[in-house]
Formats: sequence, C-alpha cells, structure tokens
Amino acid sequence: NTGTEAMTRAIGCLDRIAESPAAQDDQKARALFLSAEIYDKIGIPGQASVMLRRIISHYPGEQRWTGRAADRIIDRLLANLAADDSAAKTRRLQEIARQNRNDAPILAMSAHENSHPAALPQ
Repeated sequence: NTGTEAMTRAIGCLDRIAESPAAQDDQKARALFLSAEIYDKIGIPGQASVMLRRIISHYPGEQRWTGRAADRIIDRLLANLAADDSAAKTRRLQEIARQNRNDAPILAMSAHENSHPAALPQ
C-alpha cells in the first residue's frame, strides 16, 4: 500500500527531527506527536503510545505538546469504559493520577483535572 509506505517514510523523517541535535525541543516534541498520529493511522497504537510517553518524559517544558500527549494517553486509557459510566471513568482517572504522580506529573495532573464530575462528558 503506497499510503502506508508514504506514512512510514514520513515517520522516518520525523524520527530524524526528533533525534537531531540541531532541532529545538518544541520541534522534537511536535515531531514525536505527529509520529504518534501516523502510527495510529497505520494501525500501530502501541508505538503511538510510546511516542506520546516520550514527549512527556523528554520534553516536560513543552507544555503545548505534553498537554496534548497527556490528553491522548488519557483518552486511550478511558476508551474501553462505557461512555455513560462516569463513576468508572472517575476511578480510572484517579488511578492514572496516582500511578503517574512521580514519573509523569503532567499526565497525573491532567488525569486529576479530568476526574472531577464537571469535566467528564455526560
């Protein structure tokens, strides 16, 4: 499939940006985020998750990208819960916040902020 081949080549280009000493952190974080989107599109969500986690761990100062990465990770972790089960979502968000408090504070903070009933979609 030429579409998949083109996306794979794009990932290669984005990887070079993410690894380039000359690239700024904002550019590296954005490259990783775009790679994650492509991995999702070509059906490799596990690798997309790796890219999103990498943004959070390597570029904590890039709030635009770490925030977006945290939101995507949380969406993935809530995806298997029933849409109308806000209690289960709140419990899962609290668990995510606890588990990531030390290693990924932006993810913990985002989960905590989303765990309040007003933040959950009805």
